[in-house]
Amino acid sequence: MDLAQRLALDFKSSDLGDTTDQFTARLGYVVQQAEARGTASEAQQEAGARYVLLGAQLRQLTRKAERLKAASGAEVQQDLATLIAEVRAQMKEQLTASGLGPAPKPRRGSTSTEMEVTY
Repeated sequence: MDLAQRLALDFKSSDLGDTTDQFTARLGYVVQQAEARGTASEAQQEAGARYVLLGAQLRQLTRKAERLKAASGAEVQQDLATLIAEVRAQMKEQLTASGLGPAPKPRRGSTSTEMEVTY
């Protein structure tokens, strides 16, 4: 299964606010750009492509949230806020996996060299 097929399993045109033709063109472009990263591993290429598509999905969700904000109640807004937070978390994960983003920072207190100071 090639990269475009794997991505098409997880993303749909409606996720991005695209028509079927727009989605096909977007997917082709994203795959082309991912594969152009010759020094990246296949996993990094896929993570980079997923990051780009998640960004498009986030923009679509944000537009939807703005449209619904005036017409809907707080419950719908909260549901969208939760979904947006989940997509942002996925984007962060994919950016790190793609090799394009910063490595995760060590959590404070996770090293054995830190000393506890009391006053």
